Amino acid sequence: MNLNKEIELIDKQYSIELQKIMDDETLTDSIRYNILSNPITNNKLRILLEKRSEIIKRGIESVISVKFNNTVYNSNGDLMTVEEFNDNVICGGFIDYDGWGYLANNSYYSDVMVKPSNFNIWLKKQNQLNFTHILWFNK
Repeated sequence: MNLNKEIELIDKQYSIELQKIMDDETLTDSIRYNILSNPITNNKLRILLEKRSEIIKRGIESVISVKFNNTVYNSNGDLMTVEEFNDNVICGGFIDYDGWGYLANNSYYSDVMVKPSNFNIWLKKQNQLNFTHILWFNK
């Protein structure tokens, strides 16, 4: 099974578990809210989130090279160095909800999408993959 299919399956299971929580008449609205706002407090949701994270990590670690497009940067995106992007991620300036980025060098960008939540894994592979910048797109 490819990684996208595995993630899709996990996401479906996660949705089913969320629906069970919403339909559970033994839960008060307050308890339901607490579970949904912090899903790691629910064992089933936590396990599914951990599995999803592991699949994403496995996919990133399997990348051995990045092909840069012969496409110059789109003016809609913000080109920044890896260090600038990482600083924004660390301080909470960029979160997954804000947008997405692509691995890039100083001339071209790749088709490898980066989210703030998985950037630390990409950062470990920076020298191997030869990217120096991130082309960031806000939603």
